[in-house]
Amino acid sequence: MAANRSVFLLSLVVLSMAPIAIADILPGDIKVKAKASVAKISVQGSIFCLSGNVSTSIKGATARISCNSTVGFRKLTAFTRVTPVTDIQGFYMITFPASLLPDGGRSLVRCKAFLNSSPLPSCNVKTNINGGILGAPLRLVRRLAPTNLLVSVKPFFFGNTTVHV
Repeated sequence: MAANRSVFLLSLVVLSMAPIAIADILPGDIKVKAKASVAKISVQGSIFCLSGNVSTSIKGATARISCNSTVGFRKLTAFTRVTPVTDIQGFYMITFPASLLPDGGRSLVRCKAFLNSSPLPSCNVKTNINGGILGAPLRLVRRLAPTNLLVSVKPFFFGNTTVHV
């Protein structure tokens, strides 16, 4: 028992001495701790129609990505982009240069994705599943290159009636 506790405490000490990760990820916040500036940020996700318990992908739907940026302790103007329309599988990806952000993309604070529009008249009611209405946090997936980030959003759903989640 004492040996197990010692091994556990030793592993905590070793982990605490590990180098700081490329990014600390908190819900809704991505803070990139890298010496190199970020050049491009790509956001990916998918949009579906939810009818009862059945979901199908929506071709032609869009989401909206909104970010605030900070320099020092100042919160700066919001950055908003609408994604290209989804493909036949409901997938979207938008890439934007980090130069649109004043700090070169090193500190994306309170970035969220939202449902934007559906081309289907029979399935165009926004739901808050995975934050489609109130905003979903972006999740760092990986670095595509030293200065390019890929972030992801949980799937969004439109419905044919108001869905409460």
